[in-house]
Amino acid sequence: MSLLLNDRLELSPIVANNRMNRERNAVGVNSYERDIWLSPIEFLTERSKKLSSVGWMDICCGRARALIQTAQHLKTRFPDHHFHLAGIDLVDTYDPIPADCNSITLFTGSFLSLDTNLKFDLVTCVHGLHYIGDKLSGIQKACSLLTPDGTFIANLDLHNFKSPSQKNFYKDISAWLRDNELDYNNKRHLLTVRGHRSLNIPFRYVGADDQAGPNYTGQEVVDSHYEHQ
Repeated sequence: MSLLLNDRLELSPIVANNRMNRERNAVGVNSYERDIWLSPIEFLTERSKKLSSVGWMDICCGRARALIQTAQHLKTRFPDHHFHLAGIDLVDTYDPIPADCNSITLFTGSFLSLDTNLKFDLVTCVHGLHYIGDKLSGIQKACSLLTPDGTFIANLDLHNFKSPSQKNFYKDISAWLRDNELDYNNKRHLLTVRGHRSLNIPFRYVGADDQAGPNYTGQEVVDSHYEHQ
């Protein structure tokens, strides 16, 4: 098995996957609401009742449909508010942003390389962590982008964590999540974090396997390999 580092991994056809999150809407049958058990429209609407400036970062945003739909709703509901909605994806296949959606910024590239000083009330990653090589650094970075009472929510399969030197490495990851009070729902394969965090990772990333095969989603994904520091 040949492990790939991020620059080579991001060229893999498994990672540049156009099926997992390209068409999802904010709400409805094929939506964020269904996959992460949270409606970004409802979440940000409630936040906007208390704050005049609200932000959302969507990691692996696909065609950015959910961002656009949410921006349109918020602009209509709260015309005097300031919103900063950001999305990032490896593949530039975004839907056209309507002229009145000036709150949206889209980035094309690796989330791990994203440079921003903005903080967000909501950070989401719908099935995107399945394709990130260094998943722990992705989680660490997402948590660092939260406001003090922000929420990060992402789909995550602990069985996609491996170690060359031990079996059942997912148990070590589960313990690390628990020790850092990061909530993981095994049944829903869902990670939820409340509030800004600066996480220490006690594992060294050694590479990713893009030939891991399908996980619980039925789609081919990437296994992330780590060693203890």
